[in-house]
Amino acid sequence: MNDSKLSSIVEVKRFLQESEVIEFKKRFRKEAYQWIEETLKRFDYLYLGKKEKGLIKKYLKKVTGYSRPQVSRQIRQYRETGRVRVKEYERNKFEKKYTNKDILLLAKIAELHDYPNGASLKKTLERMANTYGEEEYRNIANISVFHIYNLKKTVSYQRSVPFYQETKKAKGRTIGERCKPEPGGKPGYLPVCV
Repeated sequence: MNDSKLSSIVEVKRFLQESEVIEFKKRFRKEAYQWIEETLKRFDYLYLGKKEKGLIKKYLKKVTGYSRPQVSRQIRQYRETGRVRVKEYERNKFEKKYTNKDILLLAKIAELHDYPNGASLKKTLERMANTYGEEEYRNIANISVFHIYNLKKTVSYQRSVPFYQETKKAKGRTIGERCKPEPGGKPGYLPVCV
C-alpha cells in the first residue's frame, strides 16, 4: 500500500474519520510488519505525544486488520529493537542421549542373543559395561527397559537387524490360572494348568 502522501497526524486523523465504513483486508505478515515499521519511522512514533500515538495505533489497526494487542506488541518490538520483524519459530529440541552408534550396539547384542525381551537385553548391556568393562557399552548400559522398545522402533535399529519382530502377546493362554487339583492319588501334588 502506498500511503506516503499521509505525512502528518492531521491527515491520519482525517483518514480515520473518512474511512470509518471501509474495511481493510489482512495481508501477508511479513509485508504488514514491514509496512508497520515504515509507518512508525515516518511519523517518529517514539517522540509523539499520547494522543498522537493513539491515532497512529488506530491507523495501524485499521489498515492491517490486526487487533489492539497485536499492534501493541509490534510497537513494543519497534521500541525495543527499532524494527518490526516476524518472529522465527524455534523448535525445542532435546539432546539425544543415545547415538546411532549406541543403537547399532543394541541391535548387534539383540541379534547375537536371538532377540530377547527388553529386560534381559538391558541386563546383557549392563553386564557388557560393568562386568566385562567394555567402554563402548557404557552409555547404553544405563537405558531403561521401556526406552529399549522405543529405540527398537527407530529406523536405524530396524535397518541394522535382518528382521524385526515385536514382542508377541500371549493369546489363548492365561498366566497364573487357578484350577482344581487332580492329584491322581499321589500326595504333595502341585496343580499346574497347561
